[in-house]
Amino acid sequence: MSRKFYMAKEMMEALKYIHGRNFLHLDLKPSNILVTKYYNIKIADFGLSQKIQKILPLAVGTPIYMAPEIYKGNEANTAADVYSIGLVFYALFLEEEPFKEISRRTDEEFWQEKIQYSISFPKKCNKDMRKLIESLTSNNPSDRPSIAEILEDRKLEKLLSGEEKFRDIWNLNFADRNHVHIIEFLLKFYQAFNYKPLILNEVKNDTTYKVMKAIMTKDSMLISRDDVNRFINLLNPLDSDGYEIIAKAEDILKKEYFWGALTSEDVIVVFKKAKHNKAFLVRFSATDSGKFTVSWTRNKGKAVENLKVFGKDLKKTVEEIEENGYKSRFITKELPITSYHHMFEQAHVENVGTMIPPEFKYVETIYNEYEQSCTFPKLMDLLNENKNSVF
Repeated sequence: MSRKFYMAKEMMEALKYIHGRNFLHLDLKPSNILVTKYYNIKIADFGLSQKIQKILPLAVGTPIYMAPEIYKGNEANTAADVYSIGLVFYALFLEEEPFKEISRRTDEEFWQEKIQYSISFPKKCNKDMRKLIESLTSNNPSDRPSIAEILEDRKLEKLLSGEEKFRDIWNLNFADRNHVHIIEFLLKFYQAFNYKPLILNEVKNDTTYKVMKAIMTKDSMLISRDDVNRFINLLNPLDSDGYEIIAKAEDILKKEYFWGALTSEDVIVVFKKAKHNKAFLVRFSATDSGKFTVSWTRNKGKAVENLKVFGKDLKKTVEEIEENGYKSRFITKELPITSYHHMFEQAHVENVGTMIPPEFKYVETIYNEYEQSCTFPKLMDLLNENKNSVF
């Protein structure tokens, strides 16, 4: 499903560009949407396209995907393409043709029924997706949102769960690789969630980098699909907003009770130094990836009890332990290890080159491409290279 959202967004970006050049396509339909092996979108067949200022009052296009005002011979604007793309979304997400119950009738009968009745949706359709498609395919052109409004309001992203978007960072970019450098993954995260630009030579003070490094890496700077899945399992349910995901992770890591990747032996050492008969802490589970382990003392500090929980259950578990008088405040200066909250202190800024092993120097090249993508329209170069066939 998330791959379809990616394709839908690309369609909207392409259409926004076409409209920005004062053209209407006027024949948008699934057969005119070309898809590369990387799921990039190219809109084809401009045989019926017209300049926005010079629209001819002709019924052109494919009846099923044609806007009502086009069929009526009225003057059209960009809303006509919005109507068509709404029906393309219907076919894409529901995997069936719109108006299939009336598409075999004569044109006149088809249009009488099409205009009189609203499009029907199967029960399986997500209610928010239905609401979006209904707004795009309103019979009144003035009621349809513009492409810019949809993109600016991130309507498509809001229909896609944070988990799907986060998992797709790997699926769409690194599916054929075993490991990637964490900074390379971070750049794709920023793009997927329309996140703030990353300043590479200040990455050590970047909160998102600190959070992902703490959760997804061990001794190296490389991460795998398993590390991505662990991040998801620990923080589910993930918000569709990237800022919310990182804020949620940061909130956990900053807690005094969170100690990261401790072993069972480390926990015993911490509790011996804690000088409290009812002490507790939270750590990553050493044996069950994707879970937290809550550890607390019993028998007046002489023994340790452990409970594995998913991220969604962590807050409630901690609250219950604290209600029973357990404390997480330790005398950390006497401990050989410390909790994670110190990692959010400002670090001395180093050039990122000192962080990347020689075999991963290509990350700097990828970053340069990322910087450009933050500045220029994603599809402009393709369009300029081949104006007749691209889109």
